[in-house]
Amino acid sequence: MYEAYAQLAGFGTRLGTSKKVKIGNEIITTRRYVLCSRAPVNKHKHKETNPDDIDSPSPSRRSNVKVTDCKACVKFRRIKKSTDYEIYGFVEQHNHGFTSPENLDLSLKRRKLDFSTQEFIAKCRNANLGPTKSHKLHVAIKGGHHNVHGTVVDYKNCGRDIRDFIGDRDAQMIIDKFKARSENRVNYSFDTHIDDMELQLIFWCDGVSKLNYEAFGDVLAFDATYDMIFVPFTGVDHHKKCTIFGAGLLHNETIESYTWLLQKFLQAHNGKQPLLILTDQDCAMKQAVANVFDKSIHRLCMWHIIQKLPAKIKGNDKRNAEIKKKFHKLVWNVYIKPETFEKRWHLLIAEYGLQEHSWLTEIYQLGLTPASLVNKHVVEIADGKSIEATHVYLWCKLDLLGQVFDIDLLPITLGSFDIVIGMDWFSKLRAEILCKEKIVRVPLPSGELLSVQGHRSGATHEEKEIDDIPVVQEFPDVFPEELPGLPPHRQVEFHIDLTPGAAPIPRAPYRLAPGELQEL
Repeated sequence: MYEAYAQLAGFGTRLGTSKKVKIGNEIITTRRYVLCSRAPVNKHKHKETNPDDIDSPSPSRRSNVKVTDCKACVKFRRIKKSTDYEIYGFVEQHNHGFTSPENLDLSLKRRKLDFSTQEFIAKCRNANLGPTKSHKLHVAIKGGHHNVHGTVVDYKNCGRDIRDFIGDRDAQMIIDKFKARSENRVNYSFDTHIDDMELQLIFWCDGVSKLNYEAFGDVLAFDATYDMIFVPFTGVDHHKKCTIFGAGLLHNETIESYTWLLQKFLQAHNGKQPLLILTDQDCAMKQAVANVFDKSIHRLCMWHIIQKLPAKIKGNDKRNAEIKKKFHKLVWNVYIKPETFEKRWHLLIAEYGLQEHSWLTEIYQLGLTPASLVNKHVVEIADGKSIEATHVYLWCKLDLLGQVFDIDLLPITLGSFDIVIGMDWFSKLRAEILCKEKIVRVPLPSGELLSVQGHRSGATHEEKEIDDIPVVQEFPDVFPEELPGLPPHRQVEFHIDLTPGAAPIPRAPYRLAPGELQEL
């Protein structure tokens, strides 16, 4: 009755002090205070008397109600030998103004959602109506804001609580929703991976995404968020706008998870691989891309590298601003050739003394990542065996007697040589090979002729003394005092290839006979 009076008068109420007694197994309230909502709160109530916590600020709930030390209240007490209550105290005067009838819906009591309002919000959610539209619809049905409990924020909080109430059924709801979409939409694909009754991996792609990938899928970019591992596959259309090619959810960021996701992406798009893939500097992602997209070129996203630049290069603000400006100007210049970029990069690093900077060196060396060949090359070596080359290192530098040339290298396994230069490269430079003299002549752009001479049989080499051999110095008691000389020089150095990780053959020790031991 007092709450109804408060609503008509225009003020809010809250429960105050209460006194309870236990009679048998039943707890009975003997006294109860109902206070004005602007009455002061006893902050020290139920506070533990710990001397270490006296000076620490106690957490308090944020409220938009201004406390004015209002004394208005009503006091109830239980009548002896009865279940009824009586009023034994009433303070009518308030020290603040009342809320107008038009704004009563903003009071704490009126903002509390009753069951009918919560049921209305749940039905609107099932009809795909958000909290804002639900609130507007409810206001229109009730005839005004003053007839509706709660604001738009309260409707949003109620929708959040309904979502949290789903509990363990959320995984099955997601699967059912994707199944319904695949049955009712044209060319819709989705797949899941369940391990030990737990939904761990999801991939989905609709018909529009497939059409976009067919038209604009030459360049593919994907990244993973960290709070919830959401992986969108994106690209750029002919309007320079972002377009979606598919998406996925991951349980963890491992090579197996990314490999599964990329395989499902290829299946959804009929096995079409992009020409270029852009990702961040993630090891698991890099390995998964190499396993699945064997015909694509993998590069790092420049945006992620730029974001790390201020944190990696330390110094004053003015110096860092200059480095960042010049770095931007260099890496975003798409009109310069690779050799020009190499030259300007080294000048920039030398200008600021960053030659030994580990992060910049690592980023620069990542540019030497081999690219996949569209058509595989089969190379026949001298012993008649064939080696298949599937990758190429682009824009490498070959130094011949101080002259630097551009060359693309195919990595294959060789025994005694570092680089084998093919006839295509020589013909491109119009080089001449004089077999008898063992000389290669390469014309330079300046008009001069560069002559490179190979080693001749029996040619003189730098003489070495026996004492310069480290093995002879380390074990003088093994070698005789007078050695006849060093081994003759050979064109092909003899060596024995060892298997990586091989260990010596274990042999158990055994006891020798006394005669053998004495002879040893």
